[in-house]
Amino acid sequence: QDLAVVERAFSFSCAKPDARLAGLALWFDCVFAARDADATHTEAAALGKRARDADTAADVVVLSTAPGAASTHWKQTTILLGGFFEVAEGEELAMSVRLEQDAENPRTYALSIQT
Repeated sequence: QDLAVVERAFSFSCAKPDARLAGLALWFDCVFAARDADATHTEAAALGKRARDADTAADVVVLSTAPGAASTHWKQTTILLGGFFEVAEGEELAMSVRLEQDAENPRTYALSIQT
């Protein structure tokens, strides 16, 4: 149920002059943390972030599909935007990604992007 709808707003800025944006790449981190009965998902996620940042993952395992992480069978998702869009160096790009689980096949998600 926690994964029926996943939404994330984010922004980034262009680091190169005269760039053209043609697509996005998406990936995820999944945090598996030892929790007591009173711990929440937010606490577990915060634990995972601290473990990655501080490199103290004794009670936390992070499965990452990020490009620099060890390879998994999930890989990354590439979304082509249907054209090439000029982006100026330093230009801030903000968008939101929404994944909604299919009612008939819970392994399938509809993906939408808003700018």
